[in-house]
Amino acid sequence: MASTEQTPSKNHLADLREWASHITAETRGSTWIAGQYLMPDEVSSLCHKLTTAHGGLYALIGYQGVGKTSALLAIAHTLRESETNNPVYLFKWRRPAELIPDLLTLDDNLTERLRKVYAAKLGQALKGRRPDRGQVYSSDGAFSKILQYKTMLEGLLSSDFAEAERMAGKGLVERLRYDSFLEALNEAQTILIDLPDYSKTDMRRVSTDLETIHWIWNRLAHSPNQPNIVTTFQKELFRGHFFLGKMNRIELNPLKPDIILRFYEKKFNGTEPYTRDALLLLAKMSRGIFRRFLKYLTLTQARAKCNQNQK
Repeated sequence: MASTEQTPSKNHLADLREWASHITAETRGSTWIAGQYLMPDEVSSLCHKLTTAHGGLYALIGYQGVGKTSALLAIAHTLRESETNNPVYLFKWRRPAELIPDLLTLDDNLTERLRKVYAAKLGQALKGRRPDRGQVYSSDGAFSKILQYKTMLEGLLSSDFAEAERMAGKGLVERLRYDSFLEALNEAQTILIDLPDYSKTDMRRVSTDLETIHWIWNRLAHSPNQPNIVTTFQKELFRGHFFLGKMNRIELNPLKPDIILRFYEKKFNGTEPYTRDALLLLAKMSRGIFRRFLKYLTLTQARAKCNQNQK
């Protein structure tokens, strides 16, 4: 499928192979969105709604690999570049017991706010446990407690919560984390939740996740700020749960072959090392699923490299 008239450089081929090997948006990162993403009409329309709406609940649905995560990245980028100063939060969904500890370790605007709220709540909860300084000379135990309390305060100021959490105990920590998470989310204009691709045989997990998100939405919907919430969801599983009926459904349609071609041309400033017809053929074979298109590129490059080695 490679054009015999074009002689791409080794660097160009290496870039192509590296790019095509990242079949999910998560592994490509978010920096490519600003200069290379072509926003579909349905995503652009949703983006416009989110700039003015409050308390909206949307489901961005589509088949696996059609570009749901990329669409969320593009929405986040567009809203953050708009004139509004209200924060936009984007995260990959996991159950709160796993999600919140991970968020506390990241480096983004949601993590920054979550740490501040959580530190304040932990400090307030442990304020009454401050030892009596008058006992400092009465026993080694009292002196140890004062040092422990001082270490805890220093940890809170530096976002190292280990000592404070040890003093608070597991039950209180879990409650404070969840409350802090909700308080941080409530300050957003829009919350973008990227749900995982589920197995068709794991409907119990689908139901559990939807019920958890329903309760989060229910808490935020009755707050003064009322942030918008957008979730991604597999089209083939969009059924059978009461919460789905509450969502405004936005369907992300499979990409047309010429749009996929434009993605490629925008990334590499042309069609090399393919002909235009070859890329269109791969795009048609992909049936509008961008992830599938990348797999086909990887296969053709592997085949071309194998043929070259045999010469």
